[in-house]
Amino acid sequence: MLLQYDALILPEYASLCREYSDLSEVGLWLEIVEPLVRDSSLSWHGRFPWDWHNDVGFLIGYTPEQRTVLIDRAFEKFRELFGYYPAVAGSWH
Repeated sequence: MLLQYDALILPEYASLCREYSDLSEVGLWLEIVEPLVRDSSLSWHGRFPWDWHNDVGFLIGYTPEQRTVLIDRAFEKFRELFGYYPAVAGSWH
């Protein structure tokens, strides 16, 4: 199961994933959401905390440098919660 950052940071989801880790691999779903941008010290330009438009909701809407910051933050948060980096990540783009 792949967790988007806004789900990853909710304790109940991380706890549930740990509880069933023997049944399913946990990884990251890399759509860009406001909490990830904010936690990466970048400016959110979306209309909602999850905005499906390409220029805010996906990595393509950010500079290469910003993409690195966003990806690093998501992977570090995952490691902080699960004790390891995800072996799998996915995205529409």
